[in-house]
Amino acid sequence: MILRRASVCATVLIVLACSSTEPSRPPAQALEMRGDPATVAEATEILEERAARLRDIDHVRALCIRHETVAASGRSFVSEGPLTVRREPPTILFRPGGRDARQVLESPKARLVVDPANSRASRWSYDTNGRALAGVASILLDLDILASAFTVEAVDVVRSEVDPNDPFAVESETLQRVTLRSDANAAIPGIARLELFFAPRQDIPRRIDTISSDGGRTRFELLRPTLDPEWRDVDAHFQLEVPPGFTVSEER
Repeated sequence: MILRRASVCATVLIVLACSSTEPSRPPAQALEMRGDPATVAEATEILEERAARLRDIDHVRALCIRHETVAASGRSFVSEGPLTVRREPPTILFRPGGRDARQVLESPKARLVVDPANSRASRWSYDTNGRALAGVASILLDLDILASAFTVEAVDVVRSEVDPNDPFAVESETLQRVTLRSDANAAIPGIARLELFFAPRQDIPRRIDTISSDGGRTRFELLRPTLDPEWRDVDAHFQLEVPPGFTVSEER
């Protein structure tokens, strides 16, 4: 199917708090999302109002369950812990529990992975870290970034998966899924396709799946999100230190 460009005007609600003296963000401009017009219209119906409500949210904290399936081997890894996100500068920090769990920081120009199991840390440097931008845009629904980097591929309804062996698993629920395909002219390394799953009465996605070009899949389930949590020192929540004695490899 030949995908046509569809101009979609994202109408953003501006919430004015009478008790606040801080200026609100300027209204969003008209968006041009790529894809079949009917599919783009369906996606816009799901995304637009949620994006409007999240527009003035700067920080999110949620319990995250991360599932990673390596395409080459089929091996799966699961980790769980708090995920913190901030809009500016676009940063994601995942601190899973467990003595040997890897911690990951994605910031605008760097990626830091601390691996306690091997007393090793890897730090990548970029002119622009597309994964940080895409991750924050997916969680806080920055439609400008999503529209510039992805094409709307499909919209459908699915049932959430439930692990019968997990005594704490929630019941299966109906989720709306928006599938976005990476734009060839704005490709983000490691992301060929992005799937956003939305539950009723939750603005941020319940689940985000990133699929690589080789078929590898990383799933982030976001539970019990807190919007703009009260932190005395915001920067302290977005720092990942390399412990003493770790071997650090610098990559670019």
